[in-house]
Amino acid sequence: MRNKKLLSTVVASALVATTMAMPVMAADTGNVNVEFTTKNPVIRVVAPTSILAAVDPLEMNTAGTQIHSTDFTLVNKSEVPVKIDVKSVVTLGNGVTLVDTKKKAIDSKDKTKSEAWLAVAAETSNGKYIETANKTAGDLTEADKNVATFKTESTESSASQTFYLDKAASATTGYTLIAPVATGGTTAAEYKEQLTYAQVYELTAASYADEAALLGALKTTDVYVGTAEADGTALKLLPAGTTSLDTADKWSASNKYFTAGTENALTSTTAPLSDAKKYVYGEASAAGSDTAFRYIGKLGSGKASWSDTDIDEMDITYSIYGVTGDEFAAANTEYGLYLAGPQVSVDSNGLITMSNLTAEQNFKSAEITLSTGTYDISGSPIEWIGEGESWSSTDGGTLKIQLGDAWKTALTGETATLKVILKDDTFISTSIAL
Repeated sequence: MRNKKLLSTVVASALVATTMAMPVMAADTGNVNVEFTTKNPVIRVVAPTSILAAVDPLEMNTAGTQIHSTDFTLVNKSEVPVKIDVKSVVTLGNGVTLVDTKKKAIDSKDKTKSEAWLAVAAETSNGKYIETANKTAGDLTEADKNVATFKTESTESSASQTFYLDKAASATTGYTLIAPVATGGTTAAEYKEQLTYAQVYELTAASYADEAALLGALKTTDVYVGTAEADGTALKLLPAGTTSLDTADKWSASNKYFTAGTENALTSTTAPLSDAKKYVYGEASAAGSDTAFRYIGKLGSGKASWSDTDIDEMDITYSIYGVTGDEFAAANTEYGLYLAGPQVSVDSNGLITMSNLTAEQNFKSAEITLSTGTYDISGSPIEWIGEGESWSSTDGGTLKIQLGDAWKTALTGETATLKVILKDDTFISTSIAL
């Protein structure tokens, strides 16, 4: 939304150029004060106002997970790429504790405990949470890079993820007038739910006697124009600094003109969205990138009966920021999900890829755990790929290891885990399914 004071910069620049072009005496001096203001992009992300979730002990919805939810979908309809921080906070019943691995929940048979593994899984492609053939979200574990396990810290049990969503390549921004009404039609409360996250600004009606008066106003402020002032009317933004009008934008006595406030009415505490006022919000004409996440989990068998009072409710909060194209391009993402730090994956042919390795978090060693035990792979029949090209032992980079045929045979049909130990003694891991 263009700030009302933006023109001060434009005018000041013109004054500077004029002053510099004028001949002056050597002793003369001049001064021009330039005030900088903030130019905010139009931000609009579409998200659901609710999702369905259930404690599902008999796995009636998805085999392998005893927590079921529908998708929480995020769609970018902004004029810029966006970063979205999502935090999920769960309310647990009395005596319920969270464990950090799926296996711990499965193995938890102590009747004095009520242990559960709870996680949030992000899509890896459209409609998919796991790419392995014949696998579903119920096959995911904490080792999968698109899974965030809930942790209990202090008095809060939560999990967080970050997404980057691109804008539509050819989208333009359109503006809509909304007029909430106290009775009948759409109320302010309903608009708050429908708009989810948007920039919504209060409108003030303006009147201009002729085109000269309109152009005079445009020297200092944005003006919105439409053919009516009813709810849902399309508006056009005439930005501050406009010095001439296209034929379609010429002044007309029948047009409706408005100026807008600068505080988002959806988040304002001093001037919140209310009935009987008029507002404007912007939205890209086409949707950009989208993504989704859902909840999964496993319940310990030590508790005889689980119900929705044991995992009572989920509170989802999200913060949305516009980002530059360069920042978006630099983000390490998989279908929107931001993958922070070093990452590891194993493809169906046994190729291990370790990316984003650094001097501090570089490859140190690796081991594979399967049903027969845990094995170091540094001396196994493997082929190192990328050394001296995209990876070095001092600076990191992307290192690839191709497992040999003996490893492929041993891993076929196994539920195995690869653990890569880094130089700072932290580790990254992933599941293997060949």
